Amino acid sequence: MGHRSFACALIVVAACGTDPSGPGGGDDDDNPGAGEPAELMGITGAHNAVRADVDVEGMTWNTALAALATGFIADCAFEHSSSNERMGVAGFDYIGENLFSSGGFQPTGAQVTDAWASEKADYDYDSNSCNGVCGHYTQIVWRDSTDLGCAVKECNGGYIVSCEYGPGGNFNGQRPY
Repeated sequence: MGHRSFACALIVVAACGTDPSGPGGGDDDDNPGAGEPAELMGITGAHNAVRADVDVEGMTWNTALAALATGFIADCAFEHSSSNERMGVAGFDYIGENLFSSGGFQPTGAQVTDAWASEKADYDYDSNSCNGVCGHYTQIVWRDSTDLGCAVKECNGGYIVSCEYGPGGNFNGQRPY
């Protein structure tokens, strides 16, 4: 088993822990990112720093959401899972999803979060509208989202990252915070 195969196996082990953590109940209340895969270490903290900038409470890591993310990117397809696949699972009525793809480098949790958070520049709170793309950012700061689970997979010389959010956000006509 090569180094890269081991890294993928490590993701599965980290994402498929024995504590499925239902809604609002991360794996470790004292460490909101406990259980994150090594390749994305700090992604919960990075998300929570973005949320703190708009006075939204932090999220906690959820192994059930991470397992869901792992399954969604297992085939290396860079496409969102269907809404039906994200309804009524992991203890939530609806799961939100952000995707990230890199070519030639393995992104860190901070790099992934920063890329999505950069969309803040395209979001206008007063009109609750985007000038471009801002749905990744608004999902990160969605006030009602309490849990986060992510996975990373090497695919064709690059990497795909999927993050799942419970409960999901980005409902038309509603402000994220």
